[in-house]
Amino acid sequence: QILRGLIGLMHSLPIVLLVVCFTDEISKYTLMVIPGLIILCSTLFGIILMLGTVASRYRDIEQLTQMLTQFMFYMSPILWKPEMLGEGSGQLVALLNPFYYGLTIMREPLLGNAVPLRIWCVAICLMVISLFVGCIVYRRFRQRIPFWI
Repeated sequence: QILRGLIGLMHSLPIVLLVVCFTDEISKYTLMVIPGLIILCSTLFGIILMLGTVASRYRDIEQLTQMLTQFMFYMSPILWKPEMLGEGSGQLVALLNPFYYGLTIMREPLLGNAVPLRIWCVAICLMVISLFVGCIVYRRFRQRIPFWI
């Protein structure tokens, strides 16, 4: 399924680039979507390694993952902008959400805006942590996965 999603992304990417070329001028910030995509895919790969290994052992993780994904969809700034929350505790909802950083490093360059350095640093830290934890979990249990399936 991962490969199918990446193939779909590669088919859609030229269309997005054509739309950006004909509707808006490409700024130096627009090209930052490429490292953002690499960081986001690497972060998700680490999460997939961890969840895939755990889900092969515990079958209920799949339902839990679906429920958490839907919850995080509503808690992430997909349907709303973080500025709509106001200052203070409202901003805390966005800043504590790990999906906020992945969305921001993809959304802002596509809109032609600069991404703050703090967002890049947190996104890179999340990538390193997810890859590290995913590799540790997979390496620890990879010999047992055939017996669990």
